[in-house]
Amino acid sequence: MSKQLRLLLPFSLLYLTCGISNAANEMLACKMNNGEELHLIFTTNTNKADMVFSDYHVSGNLKVKEHHYYFIFPKTNKLYETHIAVNRYSGKLSWEHGSPPFGSLSVDNIHLSGTCNKSEAKKLL
Repeated sequence: MSKQLRLLLPFSLLYLTCGISNAANEMLACKMNNGEELHLIFTTNTNKADMVFSDYHVSGNLKVKEHHYYFIFPKTNKLYETHIAVNRYSGKLSWEHGSPPFGSLSVDNIHLSGTCNKSEAKKLL
């Protein structure tokens, strides 16, 4: 191994480690058309997300596209499977929960809309 490579290796590992451990959470604070408030906390480099309500949260997955964030939360004992799309430019939110297939405007599923604002995911208390 060359001397230059030996010198760069520790710095490369430090850079990679810092990059992983300092992944910043982002948050969308959303107001639903039914009056409910919703917080979506996510990290884009891990594609993981949490949907946080006042008394519980659900963990799920995130897909980041050029124009939208797509959140998918599995069914739990408190909530049906939920699919959420948020327009990254307008903040408009589209919510559907129930049973597959999603995106077909099934009358058996619940559809909601809302508006989100992006902010830093910072605990208040």
